[in-house]
Amino acid sequence: MDPDLDDLRLVAALAEGKGARHAARQLGSHVATVYRRLQGLEQQLGLQLFERIDGDFQPTPAGAELIAAATDVTARLGVLRRRLAADRGRLVGDLSVTTTDSLLALVASAVRPFQATHPEVRLHLTVANAMADMARHEADVAIRPTSTPPETLVGRRVAPVAFAVYAAAADAPERWIALDESLSDVRSQQWLARRIDVPALRVNSMWAAAEACAAGLGRAVLPDYLARRLSLVELEPIADLESGVWILFHPDHRTTPRVRYFVREVAEALRRLL
Repeated sequence: MDPDLDDLRLVAALAEGKGARHAARQLGSHVATVYRRLQGLEQQLGLQLFERIDGDFQPTPAGAELIAAATDVTARLGVLRRRLAADRGRLVGDLSVTTTDSLLALVASAVRPFQATHPEVRLHLTVANAMADMARHEADVAIRPTSTPPETLVGRRVAPVAFAVYAAAADAPERWIALDESLSDVRSQQWLARRIDVPALRVNSMWAAAEACAAGLGRAVLPDYLARRLSLVELEPIADLESGVWILFHPDHRTTPRVRYFVREVAEALRRLL
């Protein structure tokens, strides 16, 4: 059998050359136990590790090799213990987050307290309307408005999202701002497509639709959180489009501390903002 960690600790203690009593104190053991364990280890290895000279333990050539290994291992364990103690409660590493342009301002505000609390987490925030492929590690966390989160992901629903027709003013003319073909699968666009033939303006993002609406270029179907930021006037609520904001991640990250803390802390901050 090979020496185990306790054997290496025994050898390292004896190698300090301060006698069996010192080794016993180092190991929290009895002097007789030190002698017995050393004898058992030597019998197990079929080697003499130390010579007893005037009460001291002088290593043999075989013992010197084991001492070198034992000293290295115990030193590495000491470094590891200190690092773990220092890192306890501290999050480190890279974390990639993806969200949509419509949520960007709220997400940035919600992330700020997390960043202040965990400054050694290096955040990478990307904005995209398409869902990132989490299985291929395109992102660690996705923050998105959706009514049907992908079954391959886990997470939490942060808050409900209501949709309505909005305009810059209550008497805005009935010109419509629609999303273009790149967003044809968005439910609000499908709702609008069933009601109008030709919009006055097409845009390629929800954020652009909201900004154009605020500029008086037409009416738009928007989520409430985006309309509130631009002080738009609600003209017609659309109950059928109710959705939610979700924070999602791949099941492989269930035990990743920086992901778990991010989801928990940012979800709470985002809920207050929504």
